[in-house]
Amino acid sequence: MEAGRFIITLTGRRDDPGYQPTSEDELGALLESTRLTRDLFEHVVAHADSPTRAVLLAMVVERAHGFLEFAQIRVAQVARQNLVHELPAETFTLLRGIADDPAGYINGETALPPDPATVPPGRPEFKDPVECLKGTLDIGHFEARDRLQAADALLPHMDEHGIQQGPRYPELADQIRHGKARVRPTAAAARRLDRLRPSIQARPESATLARDIEESIARTVAEDIPRNTHRLFDQIGDELEDTPETPTPGEVRAKTGIFITKRTRHFTYLSACMLNLDAEVFLSHFARSDNPRTNAGNRQALADAATRPGSPASQDSPVTANPDTTPAHTPPSDGPTGSPGRPPRRPSKLPRSPARIHSAPATFRMPTASPRRNATCKPCST
Repeated sequence: MEAGRFIITLTGRRDDPGYQPTSEDELGALLESTRLTRDLFEHVVAHADSPTRAVLLAMVVERAHGFLEFAQIRVAQVARQNLVHELPAETFTLLRGIADDPAGYINGETALPPDPATVPPGRPEFKDPVECLKGTLDIGHFEARDRLQAADALLPHMDEHGIQQGPRYPELADQIRHGKARVRPTAAAARRLDRLRPSIQARPESATLARDIEESIARTVAEDIPRNTHRLFDQIGDELEDTPETPTPGEVRAKTGIFITKRTRHFTYLSACMLNLDAEVFLSHFARSDNPRTNAGNRQALADAATRPGSPASQDSPVTANPDTTPAHTPPSDGPTGSPGRPPRRPSKLPRSPARIHSAPATFRMPTASPRRNATCKPCST
């Protein structure tokens, strides 16, 4: 049965050939079809007593799941376009009641709450569409954010100037629209391509390079082997960064920062990215903290030095070795000025060689998705 005939049959207007279903009729038919699908699935599962029926049922459910994932990002886009986060709290309560028990709405006994003519006064229930989707759909913040980002990358949309634009990644969008790839890994690939965009745009012939990279990523996503997709992304990222040219300001803004990767009840996991020159500050601090001849890390010694009368904690005060990293017995030796207990400062024997610059190839070579060989550690150029 076609969708139009189903809607007209459900509304009881089959005898009226000129009747045009309204948006209320279409939404009510969708609610009724979900109930019918759930009931029909229970009947089919109860009578799936053969391998062939079981396999066909699994295929049907998997295709329905893929369609519903694609529908989720389309609905997220529609919700943002209609500014759903500006609705009053009472409207959300009424809508949740209709979603929980749609029989009255399907039969025409219950109507939707009216749309507000203007922005409701006072503080809105949600600050943005992401928070609205999170609160109304009972999903996580990152799930709601990822759906909106996937809609921007994989669906036609309007830009900030109100001009209709196509999908940012047409190859990936075509695959999920025709069911050749699953939505979730495709959306994840689109997010990783977004992070590579500043580096790609800094290259000559960036449009051709971006199209070639997207086609390679689309092929690996369609194969549905996440390991190969991750490896290809890593290889492309290494190739794009292996250049003697200074990073552009857009690339620096897109990559640098401190990001929370995971947070549990007792621990917070952070990931930091910065320029090599800025990283020297952190590396020198780590080196000083790891030196057994300083008070770094010895909290008790630092507290004693700070609270001892007449002995302020400063750079000129004697330094006590860290008991956690210093050997049990260190013989005292006189330094150059005759101060006991402090060893003489010996000059470093390492030659001061100029920093080495790893030149990049003149042209960008597209990596393949084949498994990488064991990587060797490159010495950092400092």
